[in-house]
Formats: sequence, C-alpha cells, structure tokens
Amino acid sequence: MGSYMLYFQYVCMIVAAIILYLLTKIIIEKNERPIAMVKILGYEDGEIARLYLITTAVVVIISEFAAMALGYLLMKMFWGVMLQTLGGYFAFIMKPEGFVKEFVLVTVAYLVITVFDFIRIKHIPKVLALKNAE
Repeated sequence: MGSYMLYFQYVCMIVAAIILYLLTKIIIEKNERPIAMVKILGYEDGEIARLYLITTAVVVIISEFAAMALGYLLMKMFWGVMLQTLGGYFAFIMKPEGFVKEFVLVTVAYLVITVFDFIRIKHIPKVLALKNAE
C-alpha cells in the first residue's frame, strides 16, 4: 500500500475532526439556554467553557483509547480471515509509534476544535435565558 496509507491516516484524522466538531457543536447548541442562564448568574466565559469542554475532553480521550484498542483487535481478527483467501501471507504489524501518532493527531484536532467552541460559547447572548421555553 506504501504511501497510500499515509494519505489514509490523514483522511481518517480529518474525518475524526469533523465528527468531534459536530459532537461539540451539538452539545453547545443543545445547551445554549443553560449557558445563557449561567452567564446571567455571573459565570465568566472561561468558567463556562471549562464546564462543558473539559468533560467533553475527558470523554474524547477515554473514547480514543477504547477505539484504538478495539480497532487493533478487530483488525488483527479480520486480517487473519482476509488472508485465508490469499495464496501468500502478510503479517499485520502496527508499531507503537502508530498508536502515538493516532493519539496525537486526534488530540491536536480536538484542541483546535475547542478553540472554535470557546468562541461559540462567548457569542451566546444572555437574552436566550429569558425567552420562553417551549
């Protein structure tokens, strides 16, 4: 596969970043009214961001470790099944550097997304807390 795997790694990182962006966007949009209420109560934007973004970061990191382990185990299992149909044998090898690279790329993508989410939280007006909830 050669250099195609390098492209595949970056495409997967972009897909992961898009999924993380949509996840955090949904979380913030669903909680706009409570965020506005907390702003009225006197919380600063940084404190509000920590409430929402740190808990999301913990879930992202735990999910990332779980996904790496599950992906590795599934790949080893399906790799053996796939090779039964071929005449030769190719070993499945994933070096520890691959896991580190995956973790770093997804974490950097999440940190960039967090900056956008902090900006989104800053732009939530306090007026939303006073509107009628339907």
